[in-house]
Amino acid sequence: MPDKKKKSVSVIRSSAIIKNPVLFEAIGIAPVVAMAVSLKSAIILSFVSLVELLLIECLACLLMKKLKGSVRKMIYAILGLLIIPLFMLFRYLAPNETANAGIFLPLLAVNSLIALHCERFAVKHNFKATALDAVSAGFSYAAVILIVGVVREILGSGTVYSVKLNIPVKLPGLLMPFGGFLLLGFMAAA
Repeated sequence: MPDKKKKSVSVIRSSAIIKNPVLFEAIGIAPVVAMAVSLKSAIILSFVSLVELLLIECLACLLMKKLKGSVRKMIYAILGLLIIPLFMLFRYLAPNETANAGIFLPLLAVNSLIALHCERFAVKHNFKATALDAVSAGFSYAAVILIVGVVREILGSGTVYSVKLNIPVKLPGLLMPFGGFLLLGFMAAA
C-alpha cells in the first residue's frame, strides 16, 4: 500500500508542481493572459479547463490507447466540443464575463494542454492514475489562473469580485495582456 501512495504523490507532484502546465511548460498561456483579468473570469476559465481536462483525459485513457497518435489528436479536438454546454451555462449565468472572454473561452475546446496530457499520460497509464493526473494538472492550472485573475483585478481595477477596495494606486496596465505575462513570469520565477 505505501508504494501506491508514493506513486499517487509522485503523480500529483509531477502534474501540479514540477510540470505545472502554465508556469513550467508554458501551455495554455493565451487564455490566462487574455481572460484572467478578474476573479469572475478566472473562475469561469478554471472550471471549464478542469472539467475539460478531466473528461477528455479519462476518455482518452479508456478508449484511445490503441489508436494512432495522429488520429488521437484529432479526436481530442473533437471531444473538446463536449464542453459547449458549459459555454452555454456560463453565457446564461455570467453573460458579461462570458462576453469579455471573447474567442478564448471557445478556443479552450482545442487547448494544447489537453492533447499534451492525453498523449504524455492518459494513453500510457491506467484510469486511476489518469484521473489523478487530470485532477492535479487541472487544479494547478486553476490555481495559477485564480491567482493571476485576483492579482490583476486588485491591482488593475481596485476591486475583488467587483467589490470596490479603497486602494490608493491602481495599475490599469495589469489588465492588458502584458500584465498577465508579467505576473506569469514572476510566478514561474518564484
